Amino acid sequence: MAPPCSTRTIGLRLMREAGYDPQAMVTVMQKLEQASGASRPPEFASAHPSPAGRIARIKEQLAKPVQ
Repeated sequence: MAPPCSTRTIGLRLMREAGYDPQAMVTVMQKLEQASGASRPPEFASAHPSPAGRIARIKEQLAKPVQ
Protein backbone atom coordinates (compact mmCIF):
# COMPACT_ATOMS: atom_id res chain seq x y z
CA MET A 1 0.00 0.00 0.00
CA ALA A 2 1.39 3.40 -0.98
CA PRO A 3 1.87 6.01 1.74
CA PRO A 4 -0.74 8.76 1.80
CA CYS A 5 0.13 11.85 -0.24
CA SER A 6 -0.41 15.34 1.01
CA THR A 7 -1.64 18.07 -1.29
CA ARG A 8 1.80 19.63 -0.89
CA THR A 9 3.47 16.45 -2.20
CA ILE A 10 1.06 16.25 -5.11
CA GLY A 11 1.55 19.94 -5.89
CA LEU A 12 5.33 19.61 -5.94
CA ARG A 13 5.11 16.55 -8.17
CA LEU A 14 2.75 18.29 -10.60
CA MET A 15 5.03 21.33 -10.71
CA ARG A 16 7.99 19.11 -11.63
CA GLU A 17 6.00 17.22 -14.26
CA ALA A 18 4.80 20.48 -15.81
CA GLY A 19 8.36 21.78 -16.06
CA TYR A 20 8.13 24.34 -13.26
CA ASP A 21 10.70 24.76 -10.51
CA PRO A 22 9.12 23.40 -7.31
CA GLN A 23 11.43 25.69 -5.31
CA ALA A 24 9.13 28.51 -6.47
CA MET A 25 6.57 27.25 -3.96
CA VAL A 26 8.93 28.40 -1.19
CA THR A 27 9.08 31.86 -2.77
CA VAL A 28 5.29 32.06 -2.89
CA MET A 29 5.03 31.12 0.80
CA GLN A 30 7.68 33.72 1.70
CA LYS A 31 5.65 36.39 -0.10
CA LEU A 32 2.52 35.21 1.70
CA GLU A 33 4.35 35.46 5.02
CA GLN A 34 5.49 39.02 4.23
CA ALA A 35 2.00 40.04 3.15
CA SER A 36 0.34 38.66 6.27
CA GLY A 37 2.68 40.54 8.60
CA ALA A 38 2.18 40.18 12.33
CA SER A 39 -1.61 39.98 12.07
CA ARG A 40 -1.74 36.16 11.84
CA PRO A 41 -3.26 34.18 14.69
CA PRO A 42 -1.11 31.48 16.30
CA GLU A 43 -0.86 28.37 14.12
CA PHE A 44 -2.85 26.26 16.59
CA ALA A 45 -5.76 28.71 16.27
CA SER A 46 -5.62 28.95 12.49
CA ALA A 47 -7.36 26.82 9.87
CA HIS A 48 -4.08 26.71 7.89
CA PRO A 49 -0.45 26.20 8.83
CA SER A 50 1.63 29.35 9.21
CA PRO A 51 3.65 30.35 6.16
CA ALA A 52 6.85 29.62 8.14
CA GLY A 53 5.56 26.12 8.91
CA ARG A 54 4.62 25.58 5.29
CA ILE A 55 8.05 26.75 4.13
CA ALA A 56 9.75 24.29 6.48
CA ARG A 57 7.56 21.41 5.30
CA ILE A 58 8.07 22.28 1.63
CA LYS A 59 11.85 22.39 2.12
CA GLU A 60 11.71 18.99 3.83
CA GLN A 61 9.73 17.61 0.90
CA LEU A 62 12.12 19.13 -1.65
CA ALA A 63 15.07 17.50 0.13
CA LYS A 64 13.56 14.03 -0.38
CA PRO A 65 14.32 12.08 -3.54
CA VAL A 66 11.78 12.47 -6.32
CA GLN A 67 9.40 9.52 -6.41
